[in-house]
Amino acid sequence: MKRIPLITMMLMGIACSLNAKSYQVAPWGNDHNPGNELAPWKTIQKGCDEVLAGDTLIIREGAYRIEREIRPKNSGTPDQWITYQVLPGEKAVIDAENFIAADAEGTYPSRKGLGSFHIEKVSYIRVEGLHVRNSRSAGFIVRGPSDHVELIHCKTDRSYNSGIGIWYADQVKVLHCEVTRANEPEMRVPGQTMGREAPHEAISICGAKHFEVAYNHVHQGFKEGIDVKEVSALGVVHHNYVHDMPRQGLYVDAWFGLLHEVTFHSNIVHDCEWGFAISVEGKDSELKNLAFHHNILYNNRASGIIFGVWGHDRPRSGIEIYNNTLYNNGSPGHWAGSTGGIDMRSHQSTEVSIFRNIIVNNWAYEIGLAFEPEKVNDELKKRNINIEDNITGPFKDKKSDWSFFERISAGYLPGNNIEADPLFTAPSKGDFSIPFQSPAAGNAALLKATGEEFYYGALRPGERSWLEMR
Repeated sequence: MKRIPLITMMLMGIACSLNAKSYQVAPWGNDHNPGNELAPWKTIQKGCDEVLAGDTLIIREGAYRIEREIRPKNSGTPDQWITYQVLPGEKAVIDAENFIAADAEGTYPSRKGLGSFHIEKVSYIRVEGLHVRNSRSAGFIVRGPSDHVELIHCKTDRSYNSGIGIWYADQVKVLHCEVTRANEPEMRVPGQTMGREAPHEAISICGAKHFEVAYNHVHQGFKEGIDVKEVSALGVVHHNYVHDMPRQGLYVDAWFGLLHEVTFHSNIVHDCEWGFAISVEGKDSELKNLAFHHNILYNNRASGIIFGVWGHDRPRSGIEIYNNTLYNNGSPGHWAGSTGGIDMRSHQSTEVSIFRNIIVNNWAYEIGLAFEPEKVNDELKKRNINIEDNITGPFKDKKSDWSFFERISAGYLPGNNIEADPLFTAPSKGDFSIPFQSPAAGNAALLKATGEEFYYGALRPGERSWLEMR
């Protein structure tokens, strides 16, 4: 095989880059125009049909009203992505309120899983700064077979389905996006019969692989916040801000098989029903290898973390929960019964480690278990569940006489945990930083012996949260 000189390869790459083009679309344009700055196209779909690998479609400010989904037609390549970009300082909005037509089978788009901006069977696509509102279905959908797709600084407001949904796609990033009023029942197609509830969640990660969901703001929705579910794997959910949701702020839930190797870290969740739920609802499903660390969960109406018993309540294992801060979760008279800090309600958990968390000022208990008190130690040992080296408030066990789930968690605190006041700076204002003199500031002797950075809770001594510093 003839070798190509390095300089020739470099020149070929430059030539390839020079072939990339930039087009523009604007509400005042015309699809018969050449698509340049002076004569832009009118519809985003026209741009989607025309751009090729390496090209950029600049979407100018204004409202783009649609009657069907917008679909990118072509793929980029690893070194020549296709970019759909709103100019910084401008606001381009897809208004999907008139996207109401049924498909050929008579199925409404909300049940078909379409996004107002729908990415499917394409790769190396980047969407930056685009807003979608009034979706009768979902806002953005990335559906496999698709891979290497990025949604950055995008926004969705009012959708019947997910604000953003990733379905069986690979190598997808959702970064710095905002999702509001997702799963709103009134956004269904006029005349469409309302089911038990609107489908899915604000951000739904369904069967995705190698995903990253980070720095997103999810709030004022009608169901759950960010849900990693079905057979998703090898992904990370970090630095998201989720609040004012009527159900779980963060959620992981296996369906149809194995969900595995997922990490949640550095997220902040408050004023939701549950802070974080670990669930395995599918009949033949299982969850393995979940890490949940450096998250702050506070002022949630039910427990900060719940090992849920919903659905078929199937096995989950290899779970590490460490260096989280849980404060003021749970409330009296809750419909689920006793609620508090960490609620290990399910009996289907094994190989669980809970350590170096700060769990204080939660309602019924700091750590709750659904075992008979006299069997707790044996049950934990049998399941290899280790709860140690956490800082908690004084032991409490406010039992409830009734529980919707028919399992009432009872407070429990093994002897190898520490009852202490972490001396939070201003918890009523959401400031959970700790001073260097706090009992949560760490064990200096252990630090010296092991060289390991050692502290309790989500924040290092003297550190403020990423959200406060933003």
